[in-house]
Amino acid sequence: MSEIDRRGFSLVLAAGLSGPWAPGGGAAGSGAAATAGGLTDVPGIRVGHFTDQRRPTGCTVVLAGDGAVCGVDVRGGSPGTRETDLLDPVSAVQVVHAIVLAGGSAFGLDAASGVVRFLEERGVGVPVGVGRVPIVPAAILFDLTLGDWRIRPDAAAGYEAARSASGGPVAEGCVGAGAGATVGKLFGPQSAMKSGLGTAAELGVHRGDFAALFLNRWPGKEYLCIDHYQDYSSLGLREIDRKVAHVQLARYGDRVKWIQEDSTLALRALPRESLDFVYIDAEHLEWAVAEDILAAWPRIRPGGILAGHDFDRDFIGTVFAVRAFAERENVTIHLTSEGGIQWSWYCYKKKG
Repeated sequence: MSEIDRRGFSLVLAAGLSGPWAPGGGAAGSGAAATAGGLTDVPGIRVGHFTDQRRPTGCTVVLAGDGAVCGVDVRGGSPGTRETDLLDPVSAVQVVHAIVLAGGSAFGLDAASGVVRFLEERGVGVPVGVGRVPIVPAAILFDLTLGDWRIRPDAAAGYEAARSASGGPVAEGCVGAGAGATVGKLFGPQSAMKSGLGTAAELGVHRGDFAALFLNRWPGKEYLCIDHYQDYSSLGLREIDRKVAHVQLARYGDRVKWIQEDSTLALRALPRESLDFVYIDAEHLEWAVAEDILAAWPRIRPGGILAGHDFDRDFIGTVFAVRAFAERENVTIHLTSEGGIQWSWYCYKKKG
């Protein structure tokens, strides 16, 4: 078993929920359409993709009309960027005209040149006396190990993504810059899996604290809240928990689906391989955790994540059930740390 901290866990989950890899073809129009709450809900913003059919790579362009104020937070040990220094608040340039995200590692930065040409042809840019200069910051991701590394986004790809940009629903998943994106590389590239977007479920919602954290970090996607909220006393405490959860999660609208039923029965009613992430935090007796795991595992898509709470000595039934599952399915269990108490566990479902 291995460990990361809880903050890292929530970030990994939000970025790494994975669905089946279905590489798109051509520019915008591949992948799944986004629900409400996307970039194009902002007036004047248009988004376009180019997905290379020869291998999983591509680029995504966000066009900002006559310009928009933009900021950036560059992280990681090997960032690949272009013109991000212009986004410093003290910079003389106050707006950008487009943002480019691309695969292809450093080679992919060339996609921004195509977007610059596209905008120049349309007279968009900062006036400099003799003409207008489009401001197009860009960033890349590393996807060269998937397919032929010599195929990567170039200026033509960037131009095509800009040309196809629209203000309609944004295609999401394995398209554009996300076509070659992978996750799960904390323990080396050999553990990498294809990433995408889909649906998550939580068993044992309580007052909705974890659900709110997850929904904030995973905007626009559906979250199934499964909890029977059955009271085992006359105090009505579980009913209070239910009401608090509904109030706390009401702001997420129809992204949240409530299933007030026994967790195992609710899972069995869902289609196989229909979920990207399941978080188990219901009954903690060994037999109950084992039943939830047994019901959840077939419902998770290859590349998805099964996780749960309270992997510690105070809930030894959870520990025994998770270990038995790991041995049976030959999966590696990773742990998170919450100050040494109430640890969470998670594992990936391998493809193939």
